[in-house]
Amino acid sequence: MLKYLYISVIILICTQISYAHKITVFAWVEGNSIHIESKFNGGRKVNKGDVSAINKAGDIIHKGKTNSKGEYTFTIKEKSPLKIWVDAGNGHKGYWDITQGEFDGSDIEPSHNIEPVQKNMTSEKKYESNEIREIVDSVVSSRLKPIQRELALLRKSKEPGFQDIAGGVGYIFGLMGIFLYFKYGRKE
Repeated sequence: MLKYLYISVIILICTQISYAHKITVFAWVEGNSIHIESKFNGGRKVNKGDVSAINKAGDIIHKGKTNSKGEYTFTIKEKSPLKIWVDAGNGHKGYWDITQGEFDGSDIEPSHNIEPVQKNMTSEKKYESNEIREIVDSVVSSRLKPIQRELALLRKSKEPGFQDIAGGVGYIFGLMGIFLYFKYGRKE
């Protein structure tokens, strides 16, 4: 019977160890650049973590290292879906998927049709539509960055906390106590 107790404790410890090795990775696209932020489960930033960008075919198209803030930025030549891996060594790994829609904006629903304004522009400088798009993209991207971080934290899987693990261990011991009570009966 003691053997089952040891097995249960080992399983619980191994489960906790596997969560301890997870890294939270957040990546987003701004123009031709990929920005990456990474941190450990406790919130500490990944310092000098190996960054790998892997395309759909499984080829590594870029490698680098995070800075002391857990950040890394690189430019890309081809805009295609990527899997961004961050490896801090000793089994500490995490990844983020970048879809094609993040490059071309197709994952964003278009708003109502807006007609361009061409009436009596008083400004001396006239902007091309591409210039306007770049200006708006840069402003919107900088304003949405904090929201994207929060969404990334919400998107990550719910992991059991200390309270959940302690409750599970207590539940197991309770069941074992009931089992042993009925197996060996009352000793009077």
